[in-house]
Amino acid sequence: MGVSPPLRLAHRRMGYNQSGSVGDVPSDHDWWEKDARGAYRMRCQEGGSLKKAVQVCVLALGSLLLLGAGILRPAAALSAPKKALCAVCSVREGSGPEPVKVTATFEGKEYAFCTEKCRAEFLKSPQVFLKPTPPRPAPAFRLLDLSGKRVQLSDFKGKVVLVDFWATFCGPCIAAMPEMQRLHDKYAGQGFTVVGIATDTEPARVKEVPQIVARKKLRYPGLFANPDAWTDYEGTELPAVFLIDRGGPIVRRFGGKVEHKTIEEAVKALLASSGAKE
Repeated sequence: MGVSPPLRLAHRRMGYNQSGSVGDVPSDHDWWEKDARGAYRMRCQEGGSLKKAVQVCVLALGSLLLLGAGILRPAAALSAPKKALCAVCSVREGSGPEPVKVTATFEGKEYAFCTEKCRAEFLKSPQVFLKPTPPRPAPAFRLLDLSGKRVQLSDFKGKVVLVDFWATFCGPCIAAMPEMQRLHDKYAGQGFTVVGIATDTEPARVKEVPQIVARKKLRYPGLFANPDAWTDYEGTELPAVFLIDRGGPIVRRFGGKVEHKTIEEAVKALLASSGAKE
């Protein structure tokens, strides 16, 4: 849609160029000044005739109304999709498309984010979120359980396994334990198990692990992590949950604030697609 000459004049006076992006208004402009906050305001009371000042103010107000109605938008808003996968949440939590709040470019490619916090986290360590996505082989582990017995991933061969890395200081991890136990009980008969792996290293914290397990009445296997297990699974933060297929690959990764309904749906779909227990 074309823009009339008077409206283009108002755009220029508002700091908008013809592409719709915000431009810089010259500091010596007759009708605009920059205030202490960096915002532009009109000098309707300075210089020239009152009639001309009123005309400019009316034109500017009209453009503001168009902006508010969504007819005019800055170029950044026009180019960004309304919804897209957040480059952080989609990797860490397995979330789907979300409203795009901000974007960033890394190595020539544009990435979308649901919050400024996600954008900052991505730019701090991009490679953490650009690692190969599942499916990928599940790293083998051989860890001690709460009784001191050695347990390895291959002990669960033929089962769908939900590996839950947690820690005594992780509130969301502990809050999720009853739901993990419910999943374990509900689908154990179909060849499914939850395996909890505590990542605590401080002796005082390690002593708390059996106490929390007992308090939460957990009956699924509980193990103590070693540094290799956490590194091999490319853990970045807690909670960190990995869904492993019967054949061994990691097919989904969850973390952060993830809906347990999402995890259960993924478990059900994997059990249905992978067939009966071997």
